[in-house]
Amino acid sequence: MKQTEAITNDSQPHILPFVGGNVREMSACQAILDALDNKPSVMKVYSNGQLMQKPDSFLPLPHEDDVAYQRRLRSIYECKTFLIYISGIDDRFAPEHLDWLRGCVRRFRPKCRHYDLELFFGWYQATPGGVHSEACFNAHQVILGAKAMLLWRPDSLTPSSEKTMRIDEEIYINSDVITPPDWRLHASRGDTFVWPERYWHVGESPTMSAAINLAAYP
Repeated sequence: MKQTEAITNDSQPHILPFVGGNVREMSACQAILDALDNKPSVMKVYSNGQLMQKPDSFLPLPHEDDVAYQRRLRSIYECKTFLIYISGIDDRFAPEHLDWLRGCVRRFRPKCRHYDLELFFGWYQATPGGVHSEACFNAHQVILGAKAMLLWRPDSLTPSSEKTMRIDEEIYINSDVITPPDWRLHASRGDTFVWPERYWHVGESPTMSAAINLAAYP
């Protein structure tokens, strides 16, 4: 297993520290509400690993702060693990973070056919669905708290077709064929994970975190 420090080879996963000055303190509750105001294409809520069919009650209330929101989810809904995932967010969302992420992507992938802006919020032992890969370059900036990203080279995991499941453009892998990761990277507020297309990965966030992801498709 590789060490957790940043890797400088541009073809491999690594962490880019934010170099634009202080990262603006951003409320996760406000980020979620702002993202939803931008009419995203997808919004999913997972509680205790299960996809919620009626997610609206799990959303933040107006003027609710992050601590009160987490307390409500844990006490009323008994959310031992929790994730809100929003994608297809309009590019008017969080412009200072989006500018930084676009710069990260252009550094490695100057030409892309389209982008998808995503928001992740919650606390979980592993991203629901588990280890997966997709055909996009990712720049993933932590805006609240801290989290880890476990990553594997595309050829480090070579499951047979019956050990995988395809959902849209993502491929998920059965846990019984997963080996120790090639990288285990840790990032805190302001830091950005970057990793190439088709690298297997899964996020870990034992405590509350939020992150904005820019997926760039070649």
